[in-house]
Amino acid sequence: MHFLTLVWRNMTRRWLRSALTIVAVALAIGAMVALVGIADSFVASFMDVYLGVGIDMIVVRTGVQERINSGLDESMGAKIRQVPGVTDVVPSLLDVISFEKKDLYGVPLRGLAADSRLVTELHVTQGRFLRPDDRQATMIGQGLANNLGKKLGDKIELYEQEEYTIIGIFESHNVFDNGAIVILLSDLQRLMDRPDQVTGFAVSVAEPNNVQLIERVGKDIEALSPGLTAMSIKDHVSSISQIRAVQGMAWLTALIGLIVGAIGVLNTMFMSVLERTREIGILRAIGWRQGRILRMILSESLLVSLIGAALGTLAAVALTKYLSSLPAASGVIDGTIPWHVIAEGWLLAVLVAVVGALYPALRSARLLPTAALRHD
Repeated sequence: MHFLTLVWRNMTRRWLRSALTIVAVALAIGAMVALVGIADSFVASFMDVYLGVGIDMIVVRTGVQERINSGLDESMGAKIRQVPGVTDVVPSLLDVISFEKKDLYGVPLRGLAADSRLVTELHVTQGRFLRPDDRQATMIGQGLANNLGKKLGDKIELYEQEEYTIIGIFESHNVFDNGAIVILLSDLQRLMDRPDQVTGFAVSVAEPNNVQLIERVGKDIEALSPGLTAMSIKDHVSSISQIRAVQGMAWLTALIGLIVGAIGVLNTMFMSVLERTREIGILRAIGWRQGRILRMILSESLLVSLIGAALGTLAAVALTKYLSSLPAASGVIDGTIPWHVIAEGWLLAVLVAVVGALYPALRSARLLPTAALRHD
């Protein structure tokens, strides 16, 4: 009998036990791939909001834990523009609002100047861009327009205070842009009662790939005032408390699932070895070496884990696609899982297989033929 055929028959001999173990591994790997994939795509989308339009640095107020609560004087932008190496400075005021009647929460609301590159770089599919003389006018992402059931020329109420006319609808591959609202900076300052205030400044430098230049420009900007913190886009995104919490919870939940999966594999393989003690003794008696016995048990465990990983990955991809179609998650989940997360999931499945089967495999390999044959 071929070695792999024997491995397959051993796995399917107790098909119910093997099936339950496969389900446990599938749940563990599926949870890891889905949660970590969503967290990673969340970070990538957030970074692309800035990197996609040539923004290299973010300037916010020092010591503010929640970046959205950062407050700086708008006039600081003129001083930042004078720093050598800086080519553009974009002031912005940010907030997050909800449309509870539509079950939409956490919708990004941006206050920007009409000539800001964060506005002019948007891909407008209907209507036009904002103009400096617009009042109570807004542009919204196509995803948000679909979820709200709004079209060009419709009204949208902000803060349950004022109605804004939709003068432009834009489309983006970025999940945040596609679910965002953009109004003039002056309008949002008035609505939030924050005159001449901004959340921060998006800064572009002359040489985006020059790490030393970005570091030097950052230090020069921070020297302008003791209340300024300048950081790269990557550092800015990684410092956001909500993103750190999402990543931490994703990996913690995944770790718990992987431990449960490993225990399931250990139980299955231990019972399998215990029930096949006499059979293993016969294999040893006819000349099977310890190494081959070890490979057989590990191969059975690996087969179970890889089948579970395949099912779990498919389930994670389907679940992520489904969640991204829900209005409540359309501005957060983009429906894709990075390939490196899927690869990490399969590597963890192999780890679960080895950890779960190592003790039973060593135990079976060390059995003496005579002792195994006397086993009842």
